[in-house]
This record gives sequence, C-alpha cells and structure tokens, in this order.
Amino acid sequence: MSLDSAQAFIKKLQTDKEFSDRIQDGIDKERKNIIAKAGFDFTNEELKQATQVLSDEELRSISGGTERGGKVTWPGCPWLV
Repeated sequence: MSLDSAQAFIKKLQTDKEFSDRIQDGIDKERKNIIAKAGFDFTNEELKQATQVLSDEELRSISGGTERGGKVTWPGCPWLV
C-alpha cells in the first residue's frame, strides 16, 4: 500500500470520467473491487493524506465532490468527510 498509489488513484478520478463514474455509482464493496482491479493499493489514511494537498476545486472535480458544512467532501469516500 502506498501514498503514490493513492495519488495515482486521485489523478485517474480527475482524468477518466468512465472510471470516476463507476467508482461513484458503486456500493462500497464494488468500489473496493474496482479500485483493486485497476491496480491501486492504498489505505484510507494514505488516501486522506493524498487529498490533503488538493485544493477545494480539485476535490470538487473528483466524482462530484460537494461542500458539507463548509468542507469539500467526496460522496464516494465517507472517510473524506
């Protein structure tokens, strides 16, 4: 598992709409399988670290991120709330 993998995953979400849509539309177990099959291997903590360097605008661009209580969140990742 690695931070590099989490960063690559975020970049793919930003640049591959089909992949991003599959992640957003899936339920938790499906998401994990899609992510693993795409070759990404990271922990929730590594994903949190990777998103901390993103601007609010970049977070919004990831699978329909929204603002909640003044903080940008990603609906597909409850750990990013």
